[in-house]
Amino acid sequence: MRDPVAATRWSAWRQEVFGDPYLVWHEGADFGELITLARADSTAVAEMLAVGLTVEDPLAADSIRALNDSGITLPKVEALLRDVVVTPADPAFLLAVAHALYASTGEDVWVGTTIGILAAAPFWSTRMDAARALAHFRPTTAVVSALAAAMSDPEYLVRYHAANTLIALAFPSGDRPEFPSGLQSDAGPEVWVDAADALTSICVQALREHRRDS
Repeated sequence: MRDPVAATRWSAWRQEVFGDPYLVWHEGADFGELITLARADSTAVAEMLAVGLTVEDPLAADSIRALNDSGITLPKVEALLRDVVVTPADPAFLLAVAHALYASTGEDVWVGTTIGILAAAPFWSTRMDAARALAHFRPTTAVVSALAAAMSDPEYLVRYHAANTLIALAFPSGDRPEFPSGLQSDAGPEVWVDAADALTSICVQALREHRRDS
């Protein structure tokens, strides 16, 4: 059961730093103010993000990842993330924590966690976010297979983002083709399966070339 005092404290700080919750959900979080605050007093920011983790707000974990990407490491942040990942109640929160831990540690276990969420999260938006997140993980055959399977998801946006991530993995140099025009929301299942097979072949070849060159 969540602590109502912690929830109220986090909600007030969250709104002060990130603004209207609906806009954060709809347009994505702007981490500029958070980064400024963390550079001024990382301990205070770490304390508040720890509160956000206790109430299982994915934005708290996303904030830790954003700070890590900006070169700001908060005190004891890895321990905080590991503490809350033990019994997550919400797949969206688990996804955010797994992404933050992967960014902090590079541990492949969090890739497996994300793949599991992509395959089985009950809400399509969480599966979509998992497909998008895998673009930031180390590409492996397991990642490619999971994304290819997600191209048969019943929800179009999950299929779309799974395909988009596969395209990013297939063309890592950045010279990517446009999203296939045939993969529209009304395209039949066989069209998506054929596209998944084609992208999988390209990705596997790219992985082989990367291993050969490294």
